[in-house]
Amino acid sequence: MTLPALSVPVLATLLVAAVLVGTPWKAAESALVVDILTVEDYPTGLGLRTTTGQAAQIAGFAIGGIAIAAIGARGALALDAATFLISAALIRLGVRTRPPAAHPHDAAPGSPQRWLHGAATVLADRRLRLLLSLAWLLGLLVIPEGLAAPYAQHLGGGARTVGLLLAAGPTGVLVGTVCYTRLLSAPVRAALLGPLAAVAGIPLLFCATTPNLAITCLLWALSGACTAYQVQVVAEFVHTISPSIRGQGLGIASAGLLAAQGIGLLAGGAITQITSPTAAIVTAGAAATALGSALALTRRAHNRATPAHLVGDNVLVAVADCLRRELRGHDGLGRYGGEEFVIILDRLDLGAAQQVADRLRAAVSALYVVDGLQITVSIGLAYHQSEHGPVDLNQLLTRADAALYQAKSSGRDRVQTY
Repeated sequence: MTLPALSVPVLATLLVAAVLVGTPWKAAESALVVDILTVEDYPTGLGLRTTTGQAAQIAGFAIGGIAIAAIGARGALALDAATFLISAALIRLGVRTRPPAAHPHDAAPGSPQRWLHGAATVLADRRLRLLLSLAWLLGLLVIPEGLAAPYAQHLGGGARTVGLLLAAGPTGVLVGTVCYTRLLSAPVRAALLGPLAAVAGIPLLFCATTPNLAITCLLWALSGACTAYQVQVVAEFVHTISPSIRGQGLGIASAGLLAAQGIGLLAGGAITQITSPTAAIVTAGAAATALGSALALTRRAHNRATPAHLVGDNVLVAVADCLRRELRGHDGLGRYGGEEFVIILDRLDLGAAQQVADRLRAAVSALYVVDGLQITVSIGLAYHQSEHGPVDLNQLLTRADAALYQAKSSGRDRVQTY
């Protein structure tokens, strides 16, 4: 795109190719972050990823303008391309290779059966479909950003006004995401997912009054701040889907989001040509409010319709999956009684075992199953040193059980060592 005299169709093709390459990269990045971070830390890490991305976008508006003024548009594009090469080198050198998650019954990697299995599994799961719909709601909320230039002209402003409007949404996303991930607990984040999706489009409705630039920027920022619920959507999605198809699921989510944004921008542009940018933005806000409210009500109805015994079963499955993800491949894990699990940590000293137990407790407390349900776990830890002779499993379990009851009687959600 830095070459002169390229036609518009060629430029459009190059842009499509850049987005096409970026989609699987985004899916792989998101899947990798899940493997690196614990369940408890993942929402915070995702929030950090979102805020740094939005901060970089805001800085890019300013730096990009300076670069274009100094070296021209083509020079600025070449500089931008160079930053991608630097990022690729840093990732290659700083991130170690991790094997992909696999299931013993999976088809061979790269086979059409495996591709179809991932897509079919995602689309067949009601909860995953609902989460995808909540994520793709951004296709409507991105319309104001795409119409920043005509809307700035409608306000009587120029390039400066366009820049401020473009920065308003990302600024709101940055502030909202920081507050959402740092100030709210996991159950509160889950409970606010639906309401935030329902109200994210409401600030855009007030653009019908044609407010001044400052009020418009505030409205767009408020709308962006409400989209912080996307952090919870992604967190629930990656911890609901099977690890063996997580990358495929994230690829479907990313591709669908790009398609939704593209369709939204096309629709917004068409409405602008027929009426005005104000009408297009207000229509986007109304559609987002209606669709977001419907999805929030669907999520609430689904949670209420789940029988109590199925909620309990889902909790046990979620806890078991969480423990399995957090443990090493050779650690032992089994269900022991109604709501108890036994874990055998081999070749660890007491200090390391206590760290693992604390990590497991924190990971379980970050789990989401239904709105308003806080899951906690009490852990009893017993230790045997090999130099003291063969281990007596019955005696070890008795000591661990005694420590467990002490943890429960001391207030629950804690680790107690015998």
